[in-house]
Amino acid sequence: MDRTAPFLARGRGNRAVLLLPNLSQANHVKRLFLSRYPALGGFFDESVLTFTSLAERVGPERQIGEILSGAGRDRILATALERTGDGPFRAMGRYPGFRRAALALISELKQNGRPAAVILGRLDDLARRREGAARTRLEAFRDLFAAYEAVREGEGRLDHEDFLREARDVLVGGSPAPSLEFFAADGFQNFTTLEREILLALADRSRETVVTLPFDPAGEGREDGPFRVARETADFLLARGFRREVLTENHRARHPGLADLEAALCRRTAPAASGAVRVLEGADPEDEADRVARCALRLLRGEEGPARKAREIVIITRNAAPHARRFRRAFRRHGVPLRVEAPEDLSHHPYLRSARNLLRLLSGEFTGERLLAFFRCDHVPGVSPAAADRLEDEVFAGEAPEGAEGWAAALRPRHAVAAELVEALAGFELEPTTASVGEALSRFLVPLWERDLSDPDRVRAEAAAHRALHRALEELSEAPGPAPADLSAFLDRLEEALEAAAPPADRRLEAVSLIDAREARQWEAPVVFVCSLLAGEFPANLREDIFVDDEGRREANREGGLALKERRLLQDEERYLFYVALTRARDRLYLTYPVTDGSGRESSRSLYLEEVLSGLAGEAGEELVSRRRLSDVLPREEEVDGARDLHDRALLGLARAYRPGTEEETRARRAAALHDLLVGGEEPDAAYREAARKGIRFLGPPPATLRGPLTGGAPLPAPRRHSPSALEDFVQCPFLHFAKRILRLGPARPDEAARRVLGEIAHEALRLAFTEVAEGRPPPGPEAAGELLGRALAGIPLPAPLGLRGDRALRELKASLARVLERERARLGGSAFRPARLEAPFGIEEDGIRIEGRIDRVDTSPAGKGLVIDYKYSRRGFDGKRLREIEEGGHLQLPIYLLALERSFGLKPAGAWLYPLLGPGPGGFVLPGEESPAGGAESLGEEELSGLLDRTLERIRELDRRIGSGDIAVAPRDPSRCSRCDFADLCRVEVWRLAEET
Repeated sequence: MDRTAPFLARGRGNRAVLLLPNLSQANHVKRLFLSRYPALGGFFDESVLTFTSLAERVGPERQIGEILSGAGRDRILATALERTGDGPFRAMGRYPGFRRAALALISELKQNGRPAAVILGRLDDLARRREGAARTRLEAFRDLFAAYEAVREGEGRLDHEDFLREARDVLVGGSPAPSLEFFAADGFQNFTTLEREILLALADRSRETVVTLPFDPAGEGREDGPFRVARETADFLLARGFRREVLTENHRARHPGLADLEAALCRRTAPAASGAVRVLEGADPEDEADRVARCALRLLRGEEGPARKAREIVIITRNAAPHARRFRRAFRRHGVPLRVEAPEDLSHHPYLRSARNLLRLLSGEFTGERLLAFFRCDHVPGVSPAAADRLEDEVFAGEAPEGAEGWAAALRPRHAVAAELVEALAGFELEPTTASVGEALSRFLVPLWERDLSDPDRVRAEAAAHRALHRALEELSEAPGPAPADLSAFLDRLEEALEAAAPPADRRLEAVSLIDAREARQWEAPVVFVCSLLAGEFPANLREDIFVDDEGRREANREGGLALKERRLLQDEERYLFYVALTRARDRLYLTYPVTDGSGRESSRSLYLEEVLSGLAGEAGEELVSRRRLSDVLPREEEVDGARDLHDRALLGLARAYRPGTEEETRARRAAALHDLLVGGEEPDAAYREAARKGIRFLGPPPATLRGPLTGGAPLPAPRRHSPSALEDFVQCPFLHFAKRILRLGPARPDEAARRVLGEIAHEALRLAFTEVAEGRPPPGPEAAGELLGRALAGIPLPAPLGLRGDRALRELKASLARVLERERARLGGSAFRPARLEAPFGIEEDGIRIEGRIDRVDTSPAGKGLVIDYKYSRRGFDGKRLREIEEGGHLQLPIYLLALERSFGLKPAGAWLYPLLGPGPGGFVLPGEESPAGGAESLGEEELSGLLDRTLERIRELDRRIGSGDIAVAPRDPSRCSRCDFADLCRVEVWRLAEET
């Protein structure tokens, strides 16, 4: 920059040009010039250019919309595929990946700067030399390319390469373009054929020209390793009279360890380990971003060396755009400003998707899928996304309606507002004018100012999308030339304008920057994070082109006329980008990656990172890795930040098992002490943050005790009344029984509370159904399920709205009830048993112990026999595990119900069935000769039944003694159920320890 600035200072009036690869790099260099040389003023807009902005200056003036955007090119390719008839690619056109590959090859061919006729001739020559499938693909692509060019020229539109070719022709043709005092091209690792011709034309007009390319910084002339990527361009420039000047000094790295790392990357040798390089492993991509944000916060606070400014920290990824959202979330969570230097695609913002779906519906492209996508966008007045999901389930359960009228009729009984909206859409005539489109948007979308304003980031994003939409409409109205021919063409142009729309530039200076590896050449910073170092991402997965394979590319390059990139060159580019990313740091370098992909699947580290770690000398490379796994529920102690982390750390400590005399006792006491500090609610001061940073191990360990005795020192009273389900709770875990039955604590998990309510609704619906049968009416059929469910819902007050998940559960319950009713009507038609008692209460006395409960249903026969049917709102039926639980005394309900048949109802037991409402048919016990359930049953003789009932009574006496003695031990019989227990946070059970002990 020091060398370029004087030329720029003398070059006012377009006499000096600095050419850069893209707009974001140009903007960054402009900021650098203005910060270092404020006296030069702001003329850099005319001097710091890209190939595109250069073409705008020297090429013919072009109208708005003449240059095709990605959406426009995709549309033209789709038209070209239609014109090729039944060619081999016709069926592939619906796949976006195929279209992207075809457009990429079209761009690559046109980067040669030759007319379409010349390119088609070269493709013909190449196809004739190939055989088999390779020849067929080339011939088909040749036809597709010809059709694409015909459609493009017919519309009078230009690809970006056509635009550059016009500028090339002006420069090479000797137009009166101004001569230059100084011309420099910086940041390029290679040039296309078209760019080379423009570069040479500018060099011919300039008194002095400098082109910077990557070479070995040691000055030995080596061009292997990451620098091989520029060898071809270097040879090209040297052959045309350029002189090589090798820079021998490293101007960036101030830490010797980073200079050593750069030298090792150049020579592929082992660098020395140093404190300048650290490796951070995240549990998943979100955690990786969180660790980077926490580390940046510590750097800003000066907790890791000298305090840094936000602009002194840079984050580099192979492709920044896919990672921008999660890094924004993480940095916002920790209050660190982040500026994303990658181009952001606004066209997929929910507000713009809403507008596109609306306009396509109004243009006659009315489909059910598009209508539901419009409803689900959260920008439609009166229709929520949850309501749209419910409508989709209900309407598509049968035959989907056709057209706007059909949809309005189908929606009317389900959602009146949605039906009225469809009728209004059908009655609106959209015209290809900005006024008509504006009227449609204001009528059918919620205005921006009526949205929820509680989330400022969402408001800013929606405002940017709103501005982009209206800016695109203004461009269409102001574009010179003929208006689009019809509404479809108008909407196509609007789609193209929206895709080209970019959000307002982030001009904050004091912010951490997130950049793409391709943007990093002009960057340097004291601290650099190189993130998401995963196999398949950095380096990117490189595959052969589906149209022209590597062998065809090599042959085309040997013959001349067309220059095509071979996969070898692409691999060299990836290694060079990695070199660039790692060598932007002056003082400290962080390398990061996630160990899983966010779905629990293990990720593979980048082979480039493996090379760095395996080559580090001194310490073992793996010892530099700061690991974090999915099982690490809290950040590391040095990464703890603020009250939220401290609260989480206290709660984790309180959740540990309290074991006196062990390390667990100390942890629990420290957690309690930390919790006492937090409940005061004071804002964290410097000392508080220091405690957060260092962790709770530095806090004093005062004893953590309950405030006062729970029962005054006396044993808990022995409740001599029990229910079967309460006894089963005690069998599972005495502490579960204590919390649920003695303390009477409610369910902590909302999903469990909702499940219990749904179980009550199911039991009530079945009670209503079989009460009618007990009164002599015929069994109801499956068609009665909806009416019974409605009556049950009317009689059971809901503690809160069930929500979308609850609505789906009710639909599932309705279907299950229909299956039960159909199954029972068929069974009762040939059975000697009839429903006699519903929700039948009972009581059993035994040695001063009273067992009370209700049996869901008792069927009786004319012979005085009773059959117990117990409904369960679950999928699990009567299986081998349930039988073992009964034999071991873990499941008591069915044996107690058999006791109740004799002692409370005077019936002779015929069997006891368990009926899972969401699963298969019923199963259970039956006596010999009695009716067996559909799901199968265990046959019990008279002696076996008597022995089972005797063991059950003895088990009841044993459990009653333990409950009366105050047994509240945390001793789960089945540890796998602890994760679903409502009181796991109270007992502080550690399931993994239980698994070890058992």
